[in-house]
Amino acid sequence: AVKDDPFPCGCMVSSAAVEPFADLAMSMVALEDGDAHAALGYALAAGLGRPALMPTATSIAKRAEGILEPLADEEEGEDADYATKDGGGRRSVVDVDRKLEDEAEDAEEDEEEESLPSLASLRKLVGLGEVKERCENLVDAIALERERGDDPKQKDSSMVVTGNPGTGKSTFATLYGDLLGELKVVPEGRVVRMTGAQLQDDGVKGLEEALKVFDKPGTSELEVGNIVDVKRDGSWGNFGKIIHHDTREDARPRFKDTYDIHFGDMVKFPLLNGSTVTRRDHDFEIGVRRKDIRMPDDTGGVLIIDDAHQLDPSNEKAARQVLYRLTDEMDARGGTLSVVLSGYEKAVDERIMAFNNGALASRFRRRYALPDFDDEELIELLKRTLATSK
Repeated sequence: AVKDDPFPCGCMVSSAAVEPFADLAMSMVALEDGDAHAALGYALAAGLGRPALMPTATSIAKRAEGILEPLADEEEGEDADYATKDGGGRRSVVDVDRKLEDEAEDAEEDEEEESLPSLASLRKLVGLGEVKERCENLVDAIALERERGDDPKQKDSSMVVTGNPGTGKSTFATLYGDLLGELKVVPEGRVVRMTGAQLQDDGVKGLEEALKVFDKPGTSELEVGNIVDVKRDGSWGNFGKIIHHDTREDARPRFKDTYDIHFGDMVKFPLLNGSTVTRRDHDFEIGVRRKDIRMPDDTGGVLIIDDAHQLDPSNEKAARQVLYRLTDEMDARGGTLSVVLSGYEKAVDERIMAFNNGALASRFRRRYALPDFDDEELIELLKRTLATSK
């Protein structure tokens, strides 16, 4: 991953902003070196990391595919030639190999459907071609990032989805939120849906209540040595190390299945002979319950603001306050908070994206406008409706 680095003026540029450009540069280098596979992977990561780079990334990806396709055709031709020379005996072996490959691909798809049910549900929907492709690419990109040792949770996954009524905005937003949880980008099951009208009526207090869900401790297994955040005196932000987990069956009820946490540092004490001895200082918390302990991966989630066009900051003070606070929370929480805005394109652009000199617009790098269904898609929807009504 690219580290934060200052410009000559002293301004800092985040790794999340630089990394897509680094991926694009690596794709160009790989292409020049003849490594088409690497070029294709880096180009994909660059385009997904920064949509503005997609045209250049697509051009590089097409050049890489142009190198790979003849190689694949050549290998296939060699197999066919060998089968012919062998009087047809070899062809059956090749066919068996291909059959095994097809079966392996089918098994992989079945396994993916089990691990990513939301993606399987999305594939079955009528239309939504662009956002379906986005989710397919997202799965591949996250797998690539993890192979490279990068943390997908550091990347921004927020987006804006616009379209006319009935184009599938709410359905897609929900499936996308579930997919982020299944991919472990955010804690699974942490999807909160609100409408623009709800936020405007409830104001900042309503937004704070929704965000509390993303701060709850998780259920992951803790181990001695883990660095954790502990709730002390009603407040989070107290980081320490687990030094003991009481699992004794005969432990007193007060301490059964609790954790001892050490918050202090190692302290050096000078002795009279000039030497030093190192001891822990005595800032401990004994008998802490799991509900008061958070792992770094426990926090976060997906906030879906449906019918976001209902927010009217030009006329409603509560809406302005909500949008100011939402901007601050997205900055503070980074990749752990994914926000999906859905609504009518014109109203979302004029009321929300243009608010506060486009402050929120800069936080949503991915925007998708869902088209109306065409005649063939409407016929397919009608067929499905009639089939389910029988």
